[in-house]
Amino acid sequence: MSDYRARLCLAILTALDETARVAAQMAADSAPVVTGRLRRSVSAVPAVWEGKGAAACVEARCPYAAYVELGTSIARPHPFLRPAALDAARRFRITL
Repeated sequence: MSDYRARLCLAILTALDETARVAAQMAADSAPVVTGRLRRSVSAVPAVWEGKGAAACVEARCPYAAYVELGTSIARPHPFLRPAALDAARRFRITL
């Protein structure tokens, strides 16, 4: 791998890590709070190369996170991950 390509890959991974960290903070800040468990479960997963590209991830490890995000038959949805991901993706495109 050339020095230029290695630096470019590192820059992309760094930008993805920062984007994921910001998205995780935005998601945690907008998560509904009763006990704080959901908010505390939101975290960024470090960026990795996958095939020909790189990816970073934000996760909410609380068992009921999907029910809060998507809603149920008796509870309306309270999206907190998707809006943060969409905003972070927009910011990432601007960064590049």
